[in-house]
Amino acid sequence: SEGFWEDADAAEATLRTLAEHRAVLEQAARWEAAVEDAKAAADLEEAELVEEASAALASLDGELDAWELRSLMGGAHDSCGAVLTLTAGAGGVDAQDWAEMLLRMYRRWAEGHPS
Repeated sequence: SEGFWEDADAAEATLRTLAEHRAVLEQAARWEAAVEDAKAAADLEEAELVEEASAALASLDGELDAWELRSLMGGAHDSCGAVLTLTAGAGGVDAQDWAEMLLRMYRRWAEGHPS
């Protein structure tokens, strides 16, 4: 409609959203095709094809995990930084050790996921 193109910023935002949705649908179609291919390979029961299908499904599993994380962290404020505070509390040496392990775990995760 003519009114749609009159506000260039709104039109651009709408087209960007449309492109994002199309990309998600195309990705879902690729995932569905990969699952169907794996089913067909499993039905043939040939060892080589089953191994290929297994590898493809393992790759698909990684892609789905990454997609899930992106979709969970796709809110308005999810791209912002965060401050994490760990305290041992009143648990003595065991609690302090546990807090240090958690700190080390979170640091390693953050080093592997730069923003």
